Parts: sequence; structure tokens; C-alpha cells
Amino acid sequence: MGENSQRLLRMATPPVTDQQLLELITGMADEGAFTELVRRHGPMVLGVCRRVLKQEQDAEDAFQATFMVLTKRATSLRSRQSLGAWLFGIARHVALRLRDKNRRRDRHERAAAGLSVDCSRDSDQMGWLALLEEELQRLPDKYKSPLITFHLQGRTQDETAKEMHLSLSTLRRRLEQAGELLRARLIRRGVGLPVGISGLASLTVDISSSFAETTSRAAAAFIKGERGTVPASLAQGVLTMMKLMKLKLLTVAVLAIAATIGLWYTVHASQQAVAEAQDRPIEKVPADAVRPAENQPEPKQKAGDDRIKPGDRLHIVIQYGIPDAQNDGVFLVEPSGKVALDPTYGRVAIGGLSPEEAETFIRKHLVDKVTLKRPLIQVTRYDPVNDDKRIAALEARVKVLEAALSKLNNEVAELRKK
Repeated sequence: MGENSQRLLRMATPPVTDQQLLELITGMADEGAFTELVRRHGPMVLGVCRRVLKQEQDAEDAFQATFMVLTKRATSLRSRQSLGAWLFGIARHVALRLRDKNRRRDRHERAAAGLSVDCSRDSDQMGWLALLEEELQRLPDKYKSPLITFHLQGRTQDETAKEMHLSLSTLRRRLEQAGELLRARLIRRGVGLPVGISGLASLTVDISSSFAETTSRAAAAFIKGERGTVPASLAQGVLTMMKLMKLKLLTVAVLAIAATIGLWYTVHASQQAVAEAQDRPIEKVPADAVRPAENQPEPKQKAGDDRIKPGDRLHIVIQYGIPDAQNDGVFLVEPSGKVALDPTYGRVAIGGLSPEEAETFIRKHLVDKVTLKRPLIQVTRYDPVNDDKRIAALEARVKVLEAALSKLNNEVAELRKK
């Protein structure tokens, strides 16, 4: 055991936390601290691997691969994240990955030998323990972590509350809620907990000190570049998958930010168009020259009606329109009473109508002429004060998003280099 971990374990009262040990194992600088983590979490991890895999050697390979992944990901674990719950999920992923690989190999070998392919499920996958483990993994982290730490790892409620950074009353409430949620999910699948929620303890098995030390040495070799073993190959495959998932999430985030920036530029262009329109003189035409377009419904004249006139500036929003078209902007009513929407939509005559009637007429135009299915139209008079405030808020948001985009682009570039 390393000197740092020996000193820490001797002096620690109360016991050393997982987070303290994780700080010592970066780069496997302290193999003793890593061995202590294997001893703490190994019984749960090996239990997971044995229930998924039929062969003991496969289970041990998956066990070692799980802790090899930990050597590479230790620094990325959040301080408030439960190491036990994290290892539980990684162990299941590694074991299922190896099981699927073995099944593909067996099917290929049986097919090559002219034997029928066995598609039946393994008997161990049919037991209530397997279903319990599957539903446990599906629980939200705030319920899963306390259950694993308290029931599977045998911690006291005080120790669990401290590790979860929760008050004792909050922990007890979450344990009760988690137990009810897990029990309800199992009942829906036709399985009950035969020995109550305390039966989770049966998901762990004993491991020997020699096996824990062997796993630590294998993890140290993995850190140094050893890739010639089955556990190392498994661990590398999982790490590659985790990097690809992170890259995918980063790409989605970058695209979302880029779309927001594109929206800002669209709004900004609309503002510039309005400013240019304001500078142009408006041609005066006789009031009787503005007539509704052909087939346009005659507006109902009411006292105080707010009719649209040439020179009015309207804020028109088209929801469920053509994605690449201008669906949100400020438009000037021409002397003829028409507004020039996006070129894809064309010009629409709405002079003499109220904003509500214009919404109905534009919707009918888009359905009949552009063949949109269910467009939603909003027509309001342009309010420069409120719109300027909206643009200012959007510009501030864009600056924040541009900074985030720059950071994300740098992370993507680093991942591609690796």
C-alpha cells in the first residue's frame, strides 16, 4: 500500500471517503488507495458481473475492466457523485457488452458448424435478482445512489448521508421513496421482492484480498499502456464509446447554439430592413384606391376598428411554416395594401383588414397557395420600444452563447486530436 494511503487510513477518524481515495489514484500514483477502493466496491461489482455472465472467467474479466475504466475516469467524477452507483452502471455496461460479444461469437460458430442457433434467454436472466438489478439501474440517480450505498455496500445511514451530502431526514425519505418506486416497477413486471428491499444485499459477493491486489496491478499496467489482455480490450472499448457519446452531446449543443445565433441574425436583418423602409418616402394614394384583393372576405365595419393602412409596420409571426423561410419579422404595408412576406410565400393583400382578419387571410393564403398544412399566424402592430428591448435581451444572450460555443469548439477539437 502506498505511503500516502497508509498514512491517510491510519489517521482517518471517521473513515476515509471514496472522494479522498479518488484524489490519490490519479495516474495510479498510489496503488494502495486503488486497492482499498476495489475492496470496498468489489463485492458489488463482481456480483453484477456474475449475474450477467455465465462463465466465472468472463465475470472476472468484466470485473477488472470496470476498475480499469475507473483509472481513466476518476478525475471526471463529480464530488457529489456516488462512486458506488457509477461503478454499478459501468459494471453492467461492461458485462452486457462482453455477453453480447460472446453470443455473437457462439451464433457464428454454431452457424459455421451447421448447428441450430440457440435463441433462448439464459436462465440467470430470468430470475428476480436480474430483474431487480435491471430496474435498479433505471432509477433516477437521486434514488439509485442512496439504495446502492446503503443496501449494497452496507454503509450506515449516517455514512450514506455524509457521502450523498444529504441530511439524515432527506436520506431516509429518499430511501423510502426509492424502495416504493422500485417495488412498484417490479410488480408491473410480475415480480415482487421476496425478502423486502433489504434483499438488495444479496446482489453482492465476497472477493479475496489477493484478487483485489491482482486487479490493482492489472489496472496499473493498463494505465502504462498494456492492451494485450481481455479486460484491457474491454475497458478500452467502453472508454472509446464514452468519448463518442460525449462528442455527440457536444455536437448537439454546438448545433443548438448555432441555430440560436442564426435566429438572432435573422431578427437583426429584419430590424435593418425596417430601418431602411422608414427612410424611404411613402407614396400617398387615395383611400378609395385600396381595395380588398379578389376573393378576400369583406371586412365587417365596426366602430373603432383598427384597420391596416399603407405605411403601417406589422410584426408577423408564422409558426409551422417552411423552415428556411423568414417566419418572424417586421413588414411594411405597401401603397397597394400588400405586404411582401418571404419570397417563398409571396405578397399578400391585407389593406383595409384588422390584424385579426389579416391573420385569417394570411393563413388561408399559405394553405391554398403555399400548401402549408396548419400554419399559425400572429399579426400585431410593430412596437419599436418593446421590440428593441427584446432585441437587446437577445443580443446579450447571443454573447453568452457565442462564448459557450467557443469553449465547446475547443473541447471538440481536443477530442478529435485524441
